Amino acid sequence: MMMMVIGYDKDDDDNLMHSLLLQLDTLVRVLTDRKWTVGQLARAMLRFARQTLHEPHVIPDNQTLFDELIGIEKVPDDY
Repeated sequence: MMMMVIGYDKDDDDNLMHSLLLQLDTLVRVLTDRKWTVGQLARAMLRFARQTLHEPHVIPDNQTLFDELIGIEKVPDDY
């Protein structure tokens, strides 16, 4: 017996997965080109998380971690 979920569309899941994979590929290419270390990536992620939690007014409503990582050139070492 096959169960159907109302409003579920497998194509939507496939499109979302494809979009996420493209973003991940883009991010890997950018970070590789920049020659970032794992530490620099971790600092950038933690900085975004800290700003999201403690200074939400600093980050535009529609800005994601992906947008932040793609948009910044270098993360200062003091974070």
